[in-house]
Amino acid sequence: MTEMLNRGYKPNENWLNPLYRGNNMIPYKSLPIEASTYPIYPEHDHNYLIECIQNLRKKGIEIK
Repeated sequence: MTEMLNRGYKPNENWLNPLYRGNNMIPYKSLPIEASTYPIYPEHDHNYLIECIQNLRKKGIEIK
């Protein structure tokens, strides 16, 4: 979020709260005890990763 703010974007202030998960997900009451586990958000699974990589490729961004 800091990087977005540094680049002049104006994200909804809700996203500054690490417990906020968007309008379609139930917010966390607290971070999981195993906050170091990956991923923190269970919906960020392997399929989500592939979708993100494909999205970046469409934008001309290649991750090596």
